[in-house]
Amino acid sequence: MKKLKEKFNSLQKSKKIQLIIAVLLTVAVLIAAPTLAWFSYQRQIATMAKINSPAKLTIKSGHDEDIIQFEMNGINVGSDNSSGSEYFVFCVEGEDIATYNLQIAHTTNIPFIYTLHKAHESASGTVDYEGADGTIYHYALAEQFFDNSTYASRGVYGGYINDSENSNRTIADNNYTEKSYDIADYNVLGDGTHVQRYAEPIYWQTKEAIHSDWVDNNGVQYNEYGTDDPDNRFLNYYILQVSWTAGSFPEGNDKETDLIYITAQVGD
Repeated sequence: MKKLKEKFNSLQKSKKIQLIIAVLLTVAVLIAAPTLAWFSYQRQIATMAKINSPAKLTIKSGHDEDIIQFEMNGINVGSDNSSGSEYFVFCVEGEDIATYNLQIAHTTNIPFIYTLHKAHESASGTVDYEGADGTIYHYALAEQFFDNSTYASRGVYGGYINDSENSNRTIADNNYTEKSYDIADYNVLGDGTHVQRYAEPIYWQTKEAIHSDWVDNNGVQYNEYGTDDPDNRFLNYYILQVSWTAGSFPEGNDKETDLIYITAQVGD
């Protein structure tokens, strides 16, 4: 060490400066090498995260608008006790998903009939949806979902899984009571063994997973982004039809309320 110091002191001033710079650059390279390696590792992690990112699945309102625009309040059944229907547009948007399932859960205080249809945005469509900016968009009713396995290959196989008839009215059976309510709810809402029969939810589900890029026999494309979207996205529209039969609402029976939930799950 002493000899190195003596040798350094014997160098010309210019040589000393060159040596100091060389040492500093060497230290800088030694510091930079692990730093660059860390950035390289982070890029690899980012790439892996993008490749292995969780699938995206979202329920939205009509015209691919936020779900806050989806409203089912104010259904007018009229005052003449006649039959009728109203239609509500929503969509399922996702990325990197081949199949998914839908569930519609609702209480049965109001004797409505719920029917799900596939749909697509079309200028000639008969179902209107008012966008957030007041623009009216038109949707064509397409295939209806049926509780019949022969419709599985067409992607429109679905029905209730806990339905029961009571005075010609569909309500929930008791197969999912314990899954819908815990014991504390039993004690509040009933006598410890059951809840009010119209407050128990009834569950409608697709019984065959829906293909996100499904095309029907008429060549109608239900993925509004197309089958060759570079980001592997999809956008499928649906229309929920809410119907009632003549005489369903006797005078004075117009203050009931129902809860309805629409959920989506990635298919197997």
